[in-house]
Amino acid sequence: MKILSVDDDDLILELLAENLTKLGFEDVVPVQSAQSALDLIHALDGDSEDQEVGTFDCFLLDIQMPGMDGIELCQRIRAMPAYKYTPILMVTTLSDRQHIEKAFAAGATDYITKPFDEIEVGARIRLAKLLVNEQRRGLQAYFLASVVNSSSGDDKTALFQSPVVVEGVEKVVDVLVLENFLLQLSRKELHQSAAIAFKYFAAQDAFDTLPEEEYFERLEMVARVITQSFKESKFLLTHFGCGIFVAVIDRSGPPVQKNIGQLISKGAAKAGIESGEAWPAIVVGDMVEIPISQRDDFRSLLLDATASVAKKSTHLGEKAEKSALISPKGLKYKIFSGS
Repeated sequence: MKILSVDDDDLILELLAENLTKLGFEDVVPVQSAQSALDLIHALDGDSEDQEVGTFDCFLLDIQMPGMDGIELCQRIRAMPAYKYTPILMVTTLSDRQHIEKAFAAGATDYITKPFDEIEVGARIRLAKLLVNEQRRGLQAYFLASVVNSSSGDDKTALFQSPVVVEGVEKVVDVLVLENFLLQLSRKELHQSAAIAFKYFAAQDAFDTLPEEEYFERLEMVARVITQSFKESKFLLTHFGCGIFVAVIDRSGPPVQKNIGQLISKGAAKAGIESGEAWPAIVVGDMVEIPISQRDDFRSLLLDATASVAKKSTHLGEKAEKSALISPKGLKYKIFSGS
């Protein structure tokens, strides 16, 4: 594994290289600035946007550096097709929520705070590589099943339920990356978090009937509508599978608008007009928080949020069947709010 380590501190670069060599990572390339890192990547990989495989297999980035910081460097690396899925680990002294959230939103796979433990760094690199391999296998399986019509019903069900990453939307991250983000939060920060889930109401029908490109376009549109509706709130969003999205929100920052359902409705209507297509309903679940008395179980936070929106979707589906609900002609979206 070839690793590019970027830090303006010579001692940190030396320690990382020495410790990683002991753990079996012998090909570590150190550079002292973000610009030097970009220059080296371009020199080794060229500037072709069609290149699918890069020289480096992993990146270790400091955040605080003169000139371009590590978060901007992370964004630039992640924008390169060759490093779309490559593990990027931030190694930094900054442990506040603001920087952690910005790093993951920029495309970081994981986050390690200094002083670091050499065994932990090695374990995080291996886990990040496993995560990336799982992402690639999931995407390959989906597209293979889309091309080969002989896939079984069980296979299609598994693919629909898998948390396939929705790409190209700011602040939308892989579900395991979101879990890594939550693991970095202190107990206080975790209890200041809340989760709210959203469901693409007709996701199953769309998955069964649309070509894969159109289904992903629908998911991407729903993700854009959701993220744009949060305005100034601090959050990260993930696709949980089954057309369900979960947002984790920082309640210590600007509050989420109480009329989030209406904001989504307006955004969806605008998107519908711009696209000229009829888009699906979006169900908004209840906001879920971790009680102070409860143990720090972030997975329960995410699952409770998805359970809330799934329950509302089932209830609305039953109501739609009983009343033979049909959206009025010309209505691009119908939004069911959390109320």
